Amino acid sequence: MDSRPLVRALLEAMAFLEESDEDQVEPFAAARCLENMSHYLLQLEGVDRQEFIELLEEMASEEESESQAKRLRELPFVIGMIEKR
Repeated sequence: MDSRPLVRALLEAMAFLEESDEDQVEPFAAARCLENMSHYLLQLEGVDRQEFIELLEEMASEEESESQAKRLRELPFVIGMIEKR
């Protein structure tokens, strides 16, 4: 299965929740949803976690948009999957 569409959908949803103003999404609800998404991603372990991180990097290197590439590369750090560099 190609996981790229799932990762892209996840990233777009997270970006929407992060960037929406309070007229679009209630801030507490957005924060709660982002926390839940992060929680489930952090349940990836071992090989699955490594493959997810590698997929993000692969997708970032193929991305034409610098901002999208940055978002892909930063996701594991933002959610606490990898400690800050």
